Amino acid sequence: MIDLRQKVFVKWNPTTRTHFENLGYSFTKYNDVFEVVAEDLPIGSGSLVVVNCDYCNETLKIPYFRYMSAT
Repeated sequence: MIDLRQKVFVKWNPTTRTHFENLGYSFTKYNDVFEVVAEDLPIGSGSLVVVNCDYCNETLKIPYFRYMSAT
């Protein structure tokens, strides 16, 4: 289980700039770190998100793309 409202830090890069600008984030400059909510991450994002295992109740940090591929 993931809390899609959790905040995640990402960097501006040419690949995701348009994605985040379309969601209302203001571009500063490439490689600047900024904060987004997990639900705004692109499906292939490697940003680490906190998830709670439904089976063992363990808290893990995994890349977002891995979480998305499991759902």
